Amino acid sequence: MRFAPWILVGILVVASAGCVGPSGGIESVEDASGGYEAHGPIRIASEADLRDPASGVRSGNGTREDPFVISEWFIDLTQPSRSVAGPGIEIYNTHVYVHVRDCRVKKAPEDVAIHVHGAAHVRIERCMVLHGHKGSPSTSEVPAPTNVTTGITFPPTDSTSAQESGDATSSPFASSNASSSADNQSSEPAIVVEDSSDIDIIDNEVHNSGEEGIGVHDCDEVVVDGNDVTHQGQNGINVTGSSDVTISNNTASHNGLDGIHLEDVVNATVSNNTIEHNDGYGVAVNGNDTQVQVNDVSNNGGGGGGGILVDGTNLDVVGNDVSDNTNYGIVVMPGSDDVDVQDNQAAGSDGGDRIIVPDPPNPDIVTGPGQGRVEPAGPAFDPRPEPRGGGSDGWLVAGLFALLLGGGAVGYYAWRRRPSGGV
Repeated sequence: MRFAPWILVGILVVASAGCVGPSGGIESVEDASGGYEAHGPIRIASEADLRDPASGVRSGNGTREDPFVISEWFIDLTQPSRSVAGPGIEIYNTHVYVHVRDCRVKKAPEDVAIHVHGAAHVRIERCMVLHGHKGSPSTSEVPAPTNVTTGITFPPTDSTSAQESGDATSSPFASSNASSSADNQSSEPAIVVEDSSDIDIIDNEVHNSGEEGIGVHDCDEVVVDGNDVTHQGQNGINVTGSSDVTISNNTASHNGLDGIHLEDVVNATVSNNTIEHNDGYGVAVNGNDTQVQVNDVSNNGGGGGGGILVDGTNLDVVGNDVSDNTNYGIVVMPGSDDVDVQDNQAAGSDGGDRIIVPDPPNPDIVTGPGQGRVEPAGPAFDPRPEPRGGGSDGWLVAGLFALLLGGGAVGYYAWRRRPSGGV
């Protein structure tokens, strides 16, 4: 029996779905490397390491004008020969200017891709973090680490202690409805910065980490700008115990908890971000002297959350487009003070038009007109209600189902349009 080419069109459309990786199609080894030279894990624990020719530093002398540059490396942490877990790039206890740019790290489940601890003046820019598992194929044999400084004990890279220091049962900032990590997600964070200052995390791509995508803990003077953070098992961008933080122009979508999550922060700005299809809140803020302004916050909350949640003192929620979120549009937590909610557009048929304010009313919480349906938080108010569907997993299933239907439709249409005399 002869198969006409047009009969196979629908089959090829469906089969092509198996060639697309969960982080946008980068599955082949050649694509994963991006053409960059392979290198073993990079460990920097001193300025001397940065001046070591074998360290992975390409150029620079550590000044603001001429920083040390670690760039254009492909670091594969999934090599079956690796017996010890650890970050792909780790910078520890340095206070000169260091730029990590245009690197790709393929991380195994037990590894952090990029870890900065106890450092200052570090910029992470245009890097890509890919997921993988031990034993994944490699473009070439990645050399063993060449600059591990003897006598140095690196700090632990498990950031769960930083994230889980609060009471998970009483705080709306630690949801008990966390989505479980999918099989294709790794169990450690992607990019983590701790106990550091003057940090820039710019224009990176982070996909499919089972933990947080970008984590900033106990830091000051931090800029997180222009990153694409999607399909994390927990919060997309997670900032705790930090001050003077700017989070702007990022995309945070399809994450298992909140898109952008700030806890115990002072003087932070969250602006001009696109935050959508996260299972928890689009933006959740606990802290003081913080602005949430001009963000696009939509289709969040299916796993137990909503649009924007704020809790603290001297907070501004201004000019945000908050649409089609589940449960709530904007929530001002009881106990908050000096909160200004102005010029937002809260809309949606599944609770997304609701603006929840404390009860009894607080005269220092101002909600301007025409933003949505203002309601007092009653005694049964729950900021993290039970999941109602529509989270990232639901969208994934719906997308695959639609793809299958679409492939079948294309195949059927091709068969109907076949030339006469075909099979």
